[in-house]
Amino acid sequence: MDERAMNAPLSFMMQIDYFAAVVRKYAPDIDERMAADPGMTMRALVTEDNKEALIADITEAGRLFNEALIAEVREFGSDDDPNGLRTRWGDPETNEKVVRMIEERYPAAERQGEIIFYGPSNMTLWFSLERDMLPYKGQNHGMGGCIDDDLMHYAPRLLYPYAPKAVFFQTGSNDIAAGIPLTTILANKRKMYAMFLENLPDAQLIVCSGLPLPGRTQYWDATVKTNELLRQMCEETDRLHFLDATDAMLTDQGPAELRTSDGRYFNRAYFRMDKIHLNKKGHDVWTALMKEKLAELGIEP
Repeated sequence: MDERAMNAPLSFMMQIDYFAAVVRKYAPDIDERMAADPGMTMRALVTEDNKEALIADITEAGRLFNEALIAEVREFGSDDDPNGLRTRWGDPETNEKVVRMIEERYPAAERQGEIIFYGPSNMTLWFSLERDMLPYKGQNHGMGGCIDDDLMHYAPRLLYPYAPKAVFFQTGSNDIAAGIPLTTILANKRKMYAMFLENLPDAQLIVCSGLPLPGRTQYWDATVKTNELLRQMCEETDRLHFLDATDAMLTDQGPAELRTSDGRYFNRAYFRMDKIHLNKKGHDVWTALMKEKLAELGIEP
C-alpha cells in the first residue's frame, strides 16, 4: 500500500463499493469511528498483524474496481480526451495551443449551422455528448478550467464563425472555485450572454445549470444562488433558455458525505466516484434533457 493509498480519506473510499467492503472487513465499526474522526485515512486501519492481508485485499479490490471501470468506459465510449491539452487551460501559451487545436479540429467553414457545446466543461461529459448527440452534429468547444473572461475573449474565434443553431453553455463552478465574488460572476455572465445574443442572432442559447460534483460541496450554496439568478436572466429574452439538470442529479436520501447544504444528496447512481464526474447513467440524463430542450425549440436532428 503506497503513501497515496495510506493517506486516502476513508470518507472517499467508502463511496466506492469495492473499497468500502474492505474497510468494513477490517473496521466493522467504521461508521462510529468516522463520526468521531471525519478526517480518518486508510492508515488508521493498518496494524502490524493485518498489514499484509489488508494490502492484499485492497489490491484485489482495486483490480475488481478497475475491471468494472473499464467495462463502464467501454459501454460509455472512450474516456480519453483526444485533446487532453484543454484540461491544462491556464497560461496564455497553453490557451493559444488549445484554441488552435479546436480550430483545426472543427474548421468553421465546414461546420456551420450545428449544435455546439461551449464553455468550462468536464471533458468526459462533452466528448461523450458529442457521440450521444451525433444526429444533431454536435461539436465540443469546451475548454476545461476556463472561466467567463476566457469565454468572452475566445468567442470570436470559437463560437461566432460557426453560426450554430444552438449553443449549450455549461456554467460549471470554475468561477466559484477560483474565488471570484458571486456578484462579479453574475455581472460577467449577464455581459457575456448579451454579447453572445448580439453576435449570434440566429442561435438559441441554452444555459445548463451548474452542478458541483461530490467533493466540491463547499461551492454548493453559491451554485444554487447562481442557478436561480441565471434562470431569471434567461426569462428576460426568448433566445436564452435555462436547462436545469440539478434536480435530476440529486436525491432526498443518501450518505452524510454526499449531503448538499440545502438538505439533498448527490445521487451516487449518476456519478463515477473515482474521478468525481458523471457516469453513463448521469450522461443519459443530460442527453435526454438536451434533446428535450432542442425539441421544445423546434430543432430536430
